[in-house]
Amino acid sequence: MKPIQLRFETSFFVRWGLIAGLMLLMAMVPVLIMRTGGWWKMVMPLGALLLLLLPWREWRMAVRMIDDEGVTRHDGKRFLWADLKKLQEVNFVSRYGQTGALNHLDIYFVSGHARILPLVLDRGYEAIRHIQQQHGKPAANNLVQVTPSPPDPQPAPKSERCSLCGDLGEYHYAMQKHGREDEDTSLPPALANLKFVKELRPGSNRSPELLRCPECGSYFLYKVGYEYLATGSEDEQELCRMTEQQAEEILATR
Repeated sequence: MKPIQLRFETSFFVRWGLIAGLMLLMAMVPVLIMRTGGWWKMVMPLGALLLLLLPWREWRMAVRMIDDEGVTRHDGKRFLWADLKKLQEVNFVSRYGQTGALNHLDIYFVSGHARILPLVLDRGYEAIRHIQQQHGKPAANNLVQVTPSPPDPQPAPKSERCSLCGDLGEYHYAMQKHGREDEDTSLPPALANLKFVKELRPGSNRSPELLRCPECGSYFLYKVGYEYLATGSEDEQELCRMTEQQAEEILATR
């Protein structure tokens, strides 16, 4: 298996940078207008600083790389699949108490745990799908090994026989960089056959979109990223095939 590298999208740092600036401003303004001293002048800035630890905690726990042996977090801590205890999906919950789309996947090991945040980590959904397929069930070391009988021939999945999206795989990634056009890549042309269904973050810039094939009904998650660099801007696109359960969770989110 080729290692899966995960990195935070620029929007994660921009969003938390704006939140951090707003919290510090809200904490400092009352302090500056107070004419007398007191413990409020210390408590309010300290409270804002404690809130700023939240994005640092998310960054530290987030998975940076996945390979055949285990996962590596952004803070460098390493966990092995041999020590895996369980996988736990955490979904959004609406104000009406309804379970919504997947927010993150917690991966628990004997010595700690790591987290995958698919909405802010590029290739996040691809990584979750791989982990669920390879490590979603506990190893049956104590079971008696029985040679199974040959399975009956099964027809190919409906998506593979689809004339519109049959050429699309589980995951596709493309990137274009200014000044290095000879290295540009693009998503498969079959992307144009998919129809828009829903935005995952309505109103936000470059919100991930749920797409659907009009012929076979397969769902896909489409993400667009942009990063401005001194050496030239980078545009990224991701297309990930979704399971029916994942799509239903997204559709159930208000």
